[in-house]
Amino acid sequence: MSFALNTHFASLLAFTFLLCSAKVYAADKPESPPLFFAKPYLQLGNHPHLAAKESEDLLWLSQEKKNWSVDVKPHESKTWKQITKPVNHRPLIDSQQPNLEIFSCEITGLTPGSLFDYRIKADKKEVFQATGLARKTAKQPLHIVIFGDCASGSKSQRKVAYECSKSRPDLIVVPGDIVYQYGRFSEYTKKFFPVYNADESDPTVGAPLTRSHLFVPVLGNHDIAFTHGSYNTDLNRYPDALAYFTLWSQPRNGPITKVGAKCTTPMIGSDENKAAFLKSAGSNFPVMANYSFDYGNTHWTVLDGNYYMDWTDSALRNWVKKDIAGAKNARWKFVTFHQPGFSDDVEHNLEQRMRLLSDIFEETGVDVVWAGHVHNYQRTFPLFFKAAQKDGKPTINPDGTVSGTFKLDKEYDGKSVTKPKGVIYVVTGAGGAELYSQKQQTDKTEFVCKFNGDVHSYTVCDINGDTMNVRQITEDGAPLDEFKLTKK
Repeated sequence: MSFALNTHFASLLAFTFLLCSAKVYAADKPESPPLFFAKPYLQLGNHPHLAAKESEDLLWLSQEKKNWSVDVKPHESKTWKQITKPVNHRPLIDSQQPNLEIFSCEITGLTPGSLFDYRIKADKKEVFQATGLARKTAKQPLHIVIFGDCASGSKSQRKVAYECSKSRPDLIVVPGDIVYQYGRFSEYTKKFFPVYNADESDPTVGAPLTRSHLFVPVLGNHDIAFTHGSYNTDLNRYPDALAYFTLWSQPRNGPITKVGAKCTTPMIGSDENKAAFLKSAGSNFPVMANYSFDYGNTHWTVLDGNYYMDWTDSALRNWVKKDIAGAKNARWKFVTFHQPGFSDDVEHNLEQRMRLLSDIFEETGVDVVWAGHVHNYQRTFPLFFKAAQKDGKPTINPDGTVSGTFKLDKEYDGKSVTKPKGVIYVVTGAGGAELYSQKQQTDKTEFVCKFNGDVHSYTVCDINGDTMNVRQITEDGAPLDEFKLTKK
């Protein structure tokens, strides 16, 4: 058995212990409301780059005005150390749950690639304990899970979460439509947290993922309360919409920082509701719609693919190009957004705006682009795409399509030929929402190499140095697709 396999086997054993040993303490007497409205979960926080002493954010939801404190220690140690920075809190919007707040603190001084324990105290009484994993180094093998279009409350959502937990991922990436139907806070508390932060691993329930694993979110159309009747987020109709910006804590290194600026989520509603949302979102809105981060030997560029984004804008294009090109230490470069530029789909076949960035992806050496939106699994041949130009920039047609010419690498088979010529585009949008039943329209989409719309599934990406193995796995653990990429 190789060193890499030994390392991953040790990690599996450690995480098996991790999930089995997580503790949640019930109060001596039943509380109404419960102490945790959403139990603690880990986030990347505003830390885009790996540091010698790693940091992560810890968040939880509660209505209780307690004297909260957090202790942390290396997993193998018996000595706890209290975090010196105070716990911060912000109000959350939910008319059914008054005085609800989101609490957070920064866990610092972590050893990269190592397990750590954390516990939460309320009025000096321990009320929660779990184990997390600090971000891995560039020399360590990675096990990444990717699935989108997920928290719909379905049985398949729970089964996918359970299957993912069995492999103990280092990182979980969700390419949009995180929670249905409108990305509201109330929907997170009913459909997201009970499944992905369950107290047990069970295919009928879900798994305790978010308390121990980093989740990385991408903004989708269902995350902005999009309706075809209004191309604005209506905060009068859905005061708790845009919970993406209130419940997640990711790097704030994106290009758009000003509220109301071009290419930000357009909002309508009373001044009172807008002010309440902005107070709840804090510094996350609008900058967290686009961001980037490093994990191990990978660099990830996370983009907003929604309708209001203008990816012909020179400033935005320059930011994308600079971000990806600047990741010189990353062996693998990934981009993720919700709406795919290349997919075989009847429902969304006019939404091709993300093709506008293909030239940048090709120029900067992007390996794979991960998307959702289409509720099935698709993989393209490695491809180059030259969009039609206007004034020296790629242009979009009035109907939303992007015309251009393709160059496909059909010699790449992911088995004997593993160095692709071009960018591979993967749609992994079968994470739990209702599947799109239509079959592949082969006469229209010659760029599609693999297609499956029959079953819910998720993507597993194993990276070890210059080799990446990608598998698509069904909600029942069966293989759907497998391909390999190598750098040498």
